[in-house]
Amino acid sequence: MDLAKNRIIDLTHQFAESEWRCIETYNRRVAELIDAREMLEPKRITMKIHRPSPGKFESEGNFPDKVQLINFYRLFRLFVLNNEDSNFFRVANIVSKNSPNDSIRAYIEAIRKQWHSSTEDDLLTWLGREHLAVEDLIDPWFNAYYFHSDKDKEPVLDELVDYFGEELAEWLLYNFVSTATLAIVNFHKAIRYFEPNRFFFEVDLMILDHYQARGWI
Repeated sequence: MDLAKNRIIDLTHQFAESEWRCIETYNRRVAELIDAREMLEPKRITMKIHRPSPGKFESEGNFPDKVQLINFYRLFRLFVLNNEDSNFFRVANIVSKNSPNDSIRAYIEAIRKQWHSSTEDDLLTWLGREHLAVEDLIDPWFNAYYFHSDKDKEPVLDELVDYFGEELAEWLLYNFVSTATLAIVNFHKAIRYFEPNRFFFEVDLMILDHYQARGWI
């Protein structure tokens, strides 16, 4: 199926009641996440990085208000916690497994790749941590600093801060979360046009072009 020509696919009657609840919860919470991200004024968040010698970094940045940042992370957690109906990968899997053709599943897989794309750029290679995953930052920052006091996660966070410096390590967390949020929002754009007992998967042509240019689909 050519997704550019078949932009809207009817998936009505494909989902169980519990799956509908996950989709509805996901869509409701995305709106709050978008508002929280916009409150941070992302275009004003900058970071200059200098490496005077291998393994040494100096950074200077314009960072958002801490209270607004915590609120953004709090809402983002609802899409990564395993026990939440709005878990990004849970809802993506629900829609993918109930989709009648490979093209929709390929589009959803491209959205998953966007989630991880912030850890695949040249910056991390330059920083010497090209194998760093999104979860490698989210887990220690969220569980040892922002929302919990997990003693087992503290050494992991300390290692990140020692390696990058606190300011750069925090900025990398924000950058990773912000990129993952774009994937959350793009998936929302594909599944938001539904009514009670009616579900349509809609492909955004601009997003499709971006995914094709990146080689994700």
